[in-house]
Order: sequence, then C-alpha cells, then structure tokens
Amino acid sequence: MTILSAPYSHFKRSRKQLLILVSVWQETLSATKKEISFLEMYIASPIFYITPELLTEFIRYQAHLKKLKQQVEIISALANKHFTVIQDWTEVDNTTLENFILLEHQKIEPQLLEFIKNYNNIKLDIFNYTGDKLIQKEGN
Repeated sequence: MTILSAPYSHFKRSRKQLLILVSVWQETLSATKKEISFLEMYIASPIFYITPELLTEFIRYQAHLKKLKQQVEIISALANKHFTVIQDWTEVDNTTLENFILLEHQKIEPQLLEFIKNYNNIKLDIFNYTGDKLIQKEGN
C-alpha cells in the first residue's frame, strides 16, 4: 500500500497526516501536468519519420493528452480545495466536519488513482510506440 492509495478507513488519520497525504497528491498532480506538457512537445517534435500510421497515432495521442490535461486540472482543483478544508479544520470542530472531510477524501482518492493509472497507461503506450520509430530513424 502506498501513500497515494492508503484508504482513510484503514486507520484514523490526524489532520497532519491528511495534510501530508493531500500535499503528496498535489505534488503528484503537479509533476503529472509537467509530464503531459513534455509528452505533447515530444510527439510534436521533428525526431520522427512521419508516416500516415504515425500521424494517425499521434492525433490519437494528442486527443488522449488533451483529455488527461483537463482531468488533471479538475482533480487538482478538488485536491487544492480539500487541502484548504483540512487546513482550516480545527481540533474543536465537531464530528460532522470530520465526516464531511472523510467523505470528500473518499470521493477524490479513487478519481486520483484512476487518473494516474490511465495517465501511466497512455505514457507507456506513447513511449512503447515511438521507441521503435526512433530506432528505425537512427538506422536509416
């Protein structure tokens, strides 16, 4: 179990633990935004011998990356809002707020994990597909 996927229900987390976890989410999402930008520049770079098949794949990848970019913005906004709520939460607050934070946490976490899984699959697909294209170009 990683810090990204440890469910809240496994143990009672303190406010500090939740802040650390959500800050890890924020850092992960920030790094992912930068990687998506890199992938967009990578597939648009002139290092590939363009064929109709390659162009078709790149168009498909661009569509996937555009969708991922939108998703990362949405999840980042949720994580930032969640961080602020946790940060503003005081120990004297009642259990209703604690339950609200728990419910919000349980809604965001699966979205984040699914997003990261989808992103990693697309990233691997791009590199697996283009790796052969780079090798072929070097051999020419």
